[in-house]
Amino acid sequence: QRSKAYYQALLDGVSGDVDPCLNYLYEMSWYYVTGMPSVAPCSTSQEDLTRADASSARFLDDGVSGVSNGEDGEPTPVELVTVTVVMEMTADDLAEFQNNETKQEQLKESFANSLDGVEASWVSLEIQVDGSDRRLQATTTSVTIVYVITFPEDASVSTADVVAATNADSFKNTLAGEILESTGLTVVVSSASGVASTETVTSTTTTTYSQPAESSCTRSSIAGLLVTLLAALLP
Repeated sequence: QRSKAYYQALLDGVSGDVDPCLNYLYEMSWYYVTGMPSVAPCSTSQEDLTRADASSARFLDDGVSGVSNGEDGEPTPVELVTVTVVMEMTADDLAEFQNNETKQEQLKESFANSLDGVEASWVSLEIQVDGSDRRLQATTTSVTIVYVITFPEDASVSTADVVAATNADSFKNTLAGEILESTGLTVVVSSASGVASTETVTSTTTTTYSQPAESSCTRSSIAGLLVTLLAALLP
């Protein structure tokens, strides 16, 4: 009931913004946008209306598609290698490792660099030390660092290869050299041993929602657009 140019103008009004204000005004005034039709586009019986109401009720009862119900997913096996390393270092160096997160990250990187195919992002560590005053006041103290490597599914190296590498005598000197190069601190690695294991983890699906992009809609702009729209629609 209106010209093609009229509808093209309406389309142009919502084509320049990610969240155009006019889009909401079109929805509110759609009856007039279509040209105030005097008859329905097709006949509708009472049976059709009843069926539509029933469909709407079922949709609301079923919930919203695509939203996780929070139930646990399928258990997934994850391969791990736990490497226990005993080092000798000074008490000052130990304090720096314990209190400096950067040094701890360097310990992870040094460990990963000592093993072919292992990345630092796979590695976590725990520093264990005898808390007695006698040992902490000594020239050197013995420190146990437990490294845990969590292997991703696409890892190019096997747990068996890593265990074999950490149990080799050469690994101790390699690790000490990497720590010296990375941190500037001298340690003596007295022992190292690795053990492979498998841990089962259960994942849950989480649906996240992002905020819509910032809209240019403001009260003043909406009011101005409303006046413009009404002027175009009303005779």
